[in-house]
Amino acid sequence: MTSRNDGIQLLLQAEKSASEKVNEAKRRKAKRLKEAKIEAQAEIDAERAERERHFKMIEERVLGRRSEIEAQIKKLTDEIIATQSASVKLHKEDAIDLLMSLEHKAELHYKCTKIAEEVAKAQNCTIDLEIVCLATELLFRFHQVLATDLETFAKHAKRTTINMDDVLCFVRRNPQLLPCHPKVARGLGYCQVAQARTGDVERHRSGSTTDLPVQLMSDFHKQQTTAKKQPGVVVPPTTSAGTDSKNPEQPPSKDSETKTDVHSPDSAHSLTEWFMDLE
Repeated sequence: MTSRNDGIQLLLQAEKSASEKVNEAKRRKAKRLKEAKIEAQAEIDAERAERERHFKMIEERVLGRRSEIEAQIKKLTDEIIATQSASVKLHKEDAIDLLMSLEHKAELHYKCTKIAEEVAKAQNCTIDLEIVCLATELLFRFHQVLATDLETFAKHAKRTTINMDDVLCFVRRNPQLLPCHPKVARGLGYCQVAQARTGDVERHRSGSTTDLPVQLMSDFHKQQTTAKKQPGVVVPPTTSAGTDSKNPEQPPSKDSETKTDVHSPDSAHSLTEWFMDLE
């Protein structure tokens, strides 16, 4: 019995000792895990701090360089603007003369082409390219001669404005603009419009209904100016009631006609008056 009890006691002691060793091992393991976690967190914090420091250094470098580049660009821009302003002030008249002397025929041809396309689409017809070229040439010469003629008139008449009557008179006074009219009429005769399908083919192709705007302006202005130039009747002033019917109407004398004529553009009120006097 004694030996049996001693064996049980030895087993209990061994079990207790093993349990203590296991607990001690768990404590040491937990301690090592805690220390390892602390070391890993420290390394992570150190790496993060290093990255932040490196990022801030690069950011400061880039931002500083960008501000420097912006300052250089602004400086160069100011220098260029100052140089161009000085050049414009110095060569302003030459620049204006250069701009005024540029050719505009290409732009006029583009606009005429667009207008011709719109008209052809609206009227369901075709407009030949030759007609567009003729219209462009006519418009270009019209602008050239108009600018020169009106500038000369304004210079001699000491005027700063030109009215529509002056432009109409200019058109009538420049017959070199009208020779293109038959060609344009013949070209427009080939347009197959909707009216041609209803029996008006021959009348449309003959060009009888096609007139150039310049010709219409010329005819209209010629009628107006001819009516203005016809000699009128002088009505004497009324002296008393009933005496007007007794006085016969008399045409103006030659002296009064010569006094009212305009012989220089300086005394002309309009381009029409000046040209009518020249006729």
